Amino acid sequence: MSYKSVGVHRCSLRKNSDSGLSKLSPRSNALSKLWRHLRKYFLPSYAHYETKYHFKSNVSLKMEKIRMAKNFPSYVIHPFSILNICRETMMLLVWFDRYFINIYMMCFLFTNNKEMGLFISIISIACDLGYFVHICMMFITGFTLDKHIYLEPRNIAGKYIFSYFIIDFIDFFPTKSICKLINPNMMELQDAKLALIHFVSLLRLKTFCQYFRHTLYLLKVPKKMHRLLIFVELIFMMVHWFACLIYGVPKFLYSQYDTDKIPHSYMAKVQFMKRNTLEKYIFCIHKVMCHFYKSGRGIYGTILIEEAIIYTFVLVIANAFHIYITIYILEWFKMMCNPENKFAIKLAQLNDYLTMKNCNVHLKYRIMLHYHHKFQSKYFQEEKILNGLSEHLQHELFLHNCVHIISHVNMFKGLPKHIVGHVIAVLQPEIYLPNDMIYKNGDVADCMYFISYGLTASYTAAGNEIMHSEDGDLIGCIGFNMGVHNQTAVAIDLTETFKWHKKDILASTSLYPELMSRILKIAEEVQQKSDNVDYNPDRDENYLKLVGKRRVVEDLIKRPT
Repeated sequence: MSYKSVGVHRCSLRKNSDSGLSKLSPRSNALSKLWRHLRKYFLPSYAHYETKYHFKSNVSLKMEKIRMAKNFPSYVIHPFSILNICRETMMLLVWFDRYFINIYMMCFLFTNNKEMGLFISIISIACDLGYFVHICMMFITGFTLDKHIYLEPRNIAGKYIFSYFIIDFIDFFPTKSICKLINPNMMELQDAKLALIHFVSLLRLKTFCQYFRHTLYLLKVPKKMHRLLIFVELIFMMVHWFACLIYGVPKFLYSQYDTDKIPHSYMAKVQFMKRNTLEKYIFCIHKVMCHFYKSGRGIYGTILIEEAIIYTFVLVIANAFHIYITIYILEWFKMMCNPENKFAIKLAQLNDYLTMKNCNVHLKYRIMLHYHHKFQSKYFQEEKILNGLSEHLQHELFLHNCVHIISHVNMFKGLPKHIVGHVIAVLQPEIYLPNDMIYKNGDVADCMYFISYGLTASYTAAGNEIMHSEDGDLIGCIGFNMGVHNQTAVAIDLTETFKWHKKDILASTSLYPELMSRILKIAEEVQQKSDNVDYNPDRDENYLKLVGKRRVVEDLIKRPT
C-alpha cells in the first residue's frame, strides 16, 4: 500500500522476525518451538520503562536482541525483559508479605495460629517459592552499570554473590519448617521468635523502593507522583512497624519474664485482652501517630521503663525522618532552576502557545514529542553554550556527539580519519517524528541525509514501497545525483538524521573523489531495488547515468596525480 493513499506508513515489504532469534527448521519438534517462543520473553522489550533511555529506536533495540541472541547463552535474561518485569512484580508481593503481613501476624496473631494456620502456611509457602525463583533468576539476569549492560554469566553471578545473595538466602531459608521437623511440639511463641529472622529482608528496602518505582512507571503513574507515593509508602511502613513494636515487645516481655508489670502497662489500661485484633491494631496506630508527629501521648501515658524506651525510639526515628523530609524539600527548592524544571516551564509556555493557536490534539502531541526528544526532558540554550567554547572544543564536542553515526555509517568504513572528520564537521542534525516526510518525489535534491538512529521507508513515484533505511544508512543520494528526487522518504519511527548540504558535498567530493565513488555505488544499489519493485520507463537511463558517473570518478581516483 502506498504512502500517498493513506498518509501513514503501512509496511508492504516482507516482514521479518524482530526477535533476533534464528529461525527453526519446519521439522523442529514442539519443545524447540516452545523454547524459542519463551526466549522472546528473555529479550529486551519496550514494556520495561528503562528501555527507551538506553535504546532510542526500534533498530537499536533489534540490534541489542541480535547481540544477545548470538553472543550469550540462551538462558540469560535481559534486565529490560518482560520476564524481569514479572520477577520484580513477584518480589514486590513477597517483600510486602515480609514488611507488612509477616510482622503483623508475628505480633498480633501468634496466639491464634491454630485458627489461621492454613492461611498462614499457604502465604508462607507461596512467598518461599517466590523467593526461590527470585534467587535462581538473579544468577542469570543481566544488570546495568554506568549505562553499560552486562550479560556475561560470570559477571552476573559474581555481582549477585557479593551483593545480596547472603541476605536473600537467609530470608528464604525455611528455618521454622526445619525446627518444626526437629521439634513438632514447638511452642507458638518460639515460632514467633524464629520469624524474626525474616527481618533481614529490611536490608532489601532500597531494592523494594526501586521495584515499586518501576511498577509505578509500568502503571503509567505521572512521574511527579512517584516520590510522593514512595514517601507515603515509607511513612505507612514505619507507622505499621512501630504499631506492631509497641504491642508485640511489651506483651512478649511481660508475659514471659515480669508478669507483675502487666496491670501497669499501657495494654492493661486500654483493656487489650477484651478487644479483638483489629481494635488492638487501631489503638496501637493511634499511639504511634501521637508520638510520630509529637502531638501528644495518646489516650493513656506510661510509667514503665520498657515502654518509655520503645516510645523514645519511635520519637528518635520520627525526628530523623522529618529531618530527611525537610532536607529533601530544601533541596527541591534549591533545584528549582535545574534543567528539568526549566524544561517543564518551557513546556508549559509551549502548551499555552499551542492552545492560543487552537492547535488540534494530534498536532500538540507531535510538537510535544519533538521537544521531549530534542531536549531529553532538560532545557538548555545550546547556542550560548557553544559560543562560550573555542572552535577546537566545539569541533571535538561535535565529533563526540557523532560517534554513533561514525561507527555505523558503512560509507565511512575504511576512509582516513581526516576525510571522515571533514564530512562530519559540516553535518547538521534534524529530527523527524513518525510519518514525517523527509523529502518528496519531484522535490529539488539539494542535500543528502545520514540516519543516526531511527527507521525510514522509501517509496517509488508510483507509491510502492522499496526499502527501509536504518541506523548508518545514507538516503537521498539518487536524487542528489539526478538533481531531483525520484523517490519519497518517510520516517517510520522517531528518527534523527544529519543533513549534508549540496555545497558541502561538492566541496568534500572535490577534495576527496573517493567519497563521490562511494555515494554513486550506494545510489546504484538503491536504484536497482527501485527497479525491482515497479516498472520505470527511465530506469535504464537513470541506472546507466549512475554507473557512468561512478566509472568516471573511479578513473579519476586511479589516475596518477
